[in-house]
Amino acid sequence: MTGGIYDKSKQPTDSDVADVLGEAYPLWTELLVGIRNLVSGSVEEWTYSGKKYGWSLRIAYKKRPIIRIKPQAGFVSAGVLYGSEAYDAALAADLPSETLAALREAVAYPEGRGIRIEVRAPEDISLVVKLATIKLAH
Repeated sequence: MTGGIYDKSKQPTDSDVADVLGEAYPLWTELLVGIRNLVSGSVEEWTYSGKKYGWSLRIAYKKRPIIRIKPQAGFVSAGVLYGSEAYDAALAADLPSETLAALREAVAYPEGRGIRIEVRAPEDISLVVKLATIKLAH
């Protein structure tokens, strides 16, 4: 795992992201559009999490993290961290049963409970946008 999104010395470029994602690159761009459309004024920042994990894109609004997305080989990993109010709202939302089960199984940390979704198809984008919408509302 060298170069591209794992090279600490430089932030990934669109070309690096496209190389990692391959045919899944359009999912990345569509997901970014969906998240950007939720709120104007969001801030995107690449963060490095170490050699094993590489770079991910953190999207925040008014310094509050909304979502973290990471290009993977053939898919996009999207993570949302919920505080207690947002977590309760997510459990009450009309979400797929697998997503609700993952939320219920999420470990509770002081900063909240997190869920990761693998974006492998266009329908996964709408789920991730819905999860981010719940986060923003609470």
